[in-house]
Amino acid sequence: LRRGRISQITKDHTAVQERVRAGLMSAARARNHPERSQLTRSVGHELIVSVDRITLGLEQDDRLLICSDGLHGVLEDAELERAIRGLDTEEACRQLINMANERGTADNLTVAIFTQKGPTSNAAAPRGMWGRIAGLWRRAS
Repeated sequence: LRRGRISQITKDHTAVQERVRAGLMSAARARNHPERSQLTRSVGHELIVSVDRITLGLEQDDRLLICSDGLHGVLEDAELERAIRGLDTEEACRQLINMANERGTADNLTVAIFTQKGPTSNAAAPRGMWGRIAGLWRRAS
């Protein structure tokens, strides 16, 4: 969440999301597709795994939401944005977990939110950077 707007910075590695990225399927159709959880890669399944690496400069008050598909699979981006924009990190985690549980998420549920406090630096060793992180998880029943 930057300047009040949420954007996804990682890619889901599922067969359905690969189709969305290729323009073969709409995001709306992908959301409820029966194969939406079919992974194209995962840690621990293959001997060698291709890993995505993202370098992201953080700005003061940026918030990073790290979550499993037990959360983003049942909540819309606008709902995620509202929850993490208006609440402190711990309360936002609690609210997101509760919302996903109310929707009946059938998957494991993990949520962590990091808030960048203070200015950032472009130096290799970012001095003076600090933030607050809170996280919760719930195992699917």
